[in-house]
Amino acid sequence: MNPPMKANEIVSVLARMLCIDIALIASVIGNIPKANLAAWLRGKKDNLRIDSVLRLLQLVGLEVNDRGVGLNENRVHFWRIKDGPFTRNAYDPIRALSKLLASGAITRVELPKRGWISRRRKLMFLVRGIERSNLRLVIEVDKSVFKDAHINPEMIPGTLWRESDDRNRHPHYKYSDHVIPTNAVKWEMLLSHDLAPHEFDQIFEIHEPKLQWNDVALLAREYGVTPDNVHHMILERFHPNRTGHTGAPGGDERPGTMPVDRALQAIAVVPFRRTASG
Repeated sequence: MNPPMKANEIVSVLARMLCIDIALIASVIGNIPKANLAAWLRGKKDNLRIDSVLRLLQLVGLEVNDRGVGLNENRVHFWRIKDGPFTRNAYDPIRALSKLLASGAITRVELPKRGWISRRRKLMFLVRGIERSNLRLVIEVDKSVFKDAHINPEMIPGTLWRESDDRNRHPHYKYSDHVIPTNAVKWEMLLSHDLAPHEFDQIFEIHEPKLQWNDVALLAREYGVTPDNVHHMILERFHPNRTGHTGAPGGDERPGTMPVDRALQAIAVVPFRRTASG
């Protein structure tokens, strides 16, 4: 049995897919000498305080609670895979962290009428949690036109294709190669890594609102509704019932989390099993 991944290994893998380096991490976290951070990432656990490690986990998108370590479910995560013509093992980080995506549904999203070369070079995949998980992840793959992308349930054990779940089927779209369409506005949001959770769900569910904000602005102007009115109505409707994530009922481990034992209280080891290739 492979040993559990340590916190520094998880941070290193996620930092690679987030395209952030040591200097940026140190500047964002603050008060961490780059030498100490580099040493900790190499496995010298005594070089950082526990609170600094917790902030590192948060920086790369992880949240820690009494049921495990998982991706923060209150945001959309963006990972990037670079698979050039001579790149080897480009997908190892995805496989290594596959347990974070357990019980997730995968699909590729495509902008209609995009050119063949563009379709071969850059691909966008969505992974959304099902069952008790609210995971939302975008995986951007930049690759050689001569290679195929390998974001699929075989590469990420424990996941399934989106259309394998009947709840995700769309009555007016013929599925082909596990791809769903999106519009130009949403595609730009994906490329700019600027996507709210409800916008992610709109893409994943192939459900776009009938009106755009420009339409609403014209209507508001016609009836004398001001931005202050809209602001008040939004807060009045949504703010009173807004609650934080409380986790799944009971004490069971949730899909998409890594179990946490007492050792995690010292953030020395995160009990997350590598796959055979990890």
